[in-house]
Amino acid sequence: MDVVSQIKNGPMTRFQKLTIGVCMLIVIIDGYDIIVMALAAPFIAQEWGVDSINLGYLISAATAGMAAGSLLLAPLGDRFGRRNVTLLSLGIVSVGMIYSSLSQDVANLLVSRAVTGVGIGAVIAIVGVITAEYSSKKSLGLTMALFSAGNGVGGFIGGLVAGVVIPASGWKMTFIIGAVASALLFLVAVAFLPESIDHLAAKRNNKSLQKLNVILHRMGREPIADLPAVTERTGTPTANLRSLFNPALLMTSVILMLGFGALMAAFYFNMGWTTKLVVDATQDKQLGLSVGTMLPFGGMIGGILFGLVSLKIGNRILTAVSLVLAGVGAAWLAVSLDGGSVALLVPVIMATCIGASIGGYYAVVPLMYPAQIRSSAFGWIIGFGRIVAIFTPIAAGYLLAAGWTGGGLFWAAAGLLVLSAAFCLVLVLMRKTGHTDAPLTEDQPAQDLRLEPSQPTAG
Repeated sequence: MDVVSQIKNGPMTRFQKLTIGVCMLIVIIDGYDIIVMALAAPFIAQEWGVDSINLGYLISAATAGMAAGSLLLAPLGDRFGRRNVTLLSLGIVSVGMIYSSLSQDVANLLVSRAVTGVGIGAVIAIVGVITAEYSSKKSLGLTMALFSAGNGVGGFIGGLVAGVVIPASGWKMTFIIGAVASALLFLVAVAFLPESIDHLAAKRNNKSLQKLNVILHRMGREPIADLPAVTERTGTPTANLRSLFNPALLMTSVILMLGFGALMAAFYFNMGWTTKLVVDATQDKQLGLSVGTMLPFGGMIGGILFGLVSLKIGNRILTAVSLVLAGVGAAWLAVSLDGGSVALLVPVIMATCIGASIGGYYAVVPLMYPAQIRSSAFGWIIGFGRIVAIFTPIAAGYLLAAGWTGGGLFWAAAGLLVLSAAFCLVLVLMRKTGHTDAPLTEDQPAQDLRLEPSQPTAG
């Protein structure tokens, strides 16, 4: 058994826990950066006189940037290193948040949110992979669920901050706080975030061997003389993308993209519009801020609960169940909105189930692909979900302008969540019936995966 497999099958060391802790801190700050726009939206609409259609574009701007970051920037982590691209992305987030705080009109705020989103999209995809790679196999479900809960923690903190800061100093101060936090986190990552051991093992050069031995030393392990054997090497981002849709991975990749896309469409509609729709239905801005704060809190709790339950129940089945329950919660909120009275518990229950569902997808995706294309796979699946999610907040704005009610929009969100559950169940059935592409891990490389031209063998 090579050293990478030994690490994954052994107990978690202090170094591994520290690395995962840094990754979770990164995703917490990104969770804050994501939620501030939704929390500020009612105040921006009032201050600048923004209508529902343009507000939909503002809410979707960061999501569009996140899609670009996941699809275009995150795959570079397979080629240039997960750590290097993470640092670059954190720098982009800091610049975008500063730009947002200085924006004086809708156009500049739109661009600034898109720039911020590019960094966030890449960061979440790459540190998600690093978290999975530094986790032991026994703790993977719990670790990835806690990772996904980090977004909820950041959103909850954002809600608390917004509730105090916006009434006292205005909505722009929330972006200034995000910019400072992101810049400080960049320094933390420089000091404490290591390169992925899987990435170093796949690079196949002496420099990678030296870096890997440094990490092994910090983990209390003996140095190795040679890199662990791998079946294939990392290719270009374009070649890595092609590998996601080769015959061995095609069905899995398509199902994951569609299922995660439906979930993200519902999630970003929920995060972007729930606060505003609750305010419109109840005429209670304080309730709206409370809902905006408790949505990410529910997501955080859902991620943690998923992680704990996943120690006993398979990730795919648990994800499907969570999605069905989330759909029920969305339908419940639809009825409440149409009735003009919303109990705070209703959106919290829905958000808890959505948070568990996201944790499920984060746990399922990374190790269904070999290490040499894992950033590309995670980035492209998340990126596809974000592409779909771009349009739901915008579509909601147009539908509201056309006369739809908030309840009608949440009935549609319930349908998307149930659709995502159906795709998860397809993965479960494929595995049980044997009609599956045999998801790949570093222990089960694909023999027909071709990232670079094969070298001729002697004899």
